[in-house]
Amino acid sequence: MDANTHKPTEDRAPRANACLQVAMQMPPGLQSSSKPHLAHETLSVVDPAAYQFVWGGGRMPSVFRGHTAQALSTTADGKTRYEIRKALGGASAYLMRRLMGQTLQDCCQALAEALKQRVEAQSS
Repeated sequence: MDANTHKPTEDRAPRANACLQVAMQMPPGLQSSSKPHLAHETLSVVDPAAYQFVWGGGRMPSVFRGHTAQALSTTADGKTRYEIRKALGGASAYLMRRLMGQTLQDCCQALAEALKQRVEAQSS
């Protein structure tokens, strides 16, 4: 996605400094008919070899900024491990964490469960 216009580009391959449109429903589990919140984030790390993506930012980084990292890895017993980490910063980060920390954790868990269900459905 073009970082300035937020319109899709012809080449949709993820790359560093590209814009990523993220659709969020908070709290998770809202009716599918409810309209998700759309956010435009900047991809800062794209490492296909390590199955890792990092995105985030903020319009006023001194007030609030957030970064999300996702990675896939293989465990010793051959299973796939999915990790998602969120980091909040800026003057209002503590307040946001206190007010929305559990909701963010619930959202991450819902994302992981939805991803797992989708992958398992496609592999069977």
